[in-house]
Amino acid sequence: MTPTKTKPTVRSGGPGGNGNKRASKPSCRAHPTPGGAQRQVYQNERGRVVATLRGDTLYKPVHASRHFLRTPPAIAFDAVILEAAERDGAVFVEVLDRDSGATYRAPMADLRAKGFPFDRGHGKQVALPLACWQKQTPAKAATPQPEPKPAAPQQWALDL
Repeated sequence: MTPTKTKPTVRSGGPGGNGNKRASKPSCRAHPTPGGAQRQVYQNERGRVVATLRGDTLYKPVHASRHFLRTPPAIAFDAVILEAAERDGAVFVEVLDRDSGATYRAPMADLRAKGFPFDRGHGKQVALPLACWQKQTPAKAATPQPEPKPAAPQQWALDL
């Protein structure tokens, strides 16, 4: 009998859910926020949180220098996490580049229509070329201007 490969599945937390600190497969869990709203947390196969769903947007913080694809230039996601986030109501994806502070935003529909699947040894992923993202760079802080020096005291001549 030949062993069959099983697809990684995204499991929900809570009663009967994952419960392990280190998941063997990508997983997601709902966590309450201080305001009482729920946010969905997505973990990779090592149990590390890689993305969160807040409202209709999937957020993923990364270091572009290590996580953006170089050839072709693109931003990638685990395919199972994208599928789970879409099932959970994600309409947009937003990536924060921790190196530059820039954010990249794209509709989930663009990932489906313009993204390309690949596997370079880290599981099945879907990447969207950088040209397809709306990039917003952080506003640069204005350089502080030096305080103007007070004028030297002047003596007034009085005509009497």
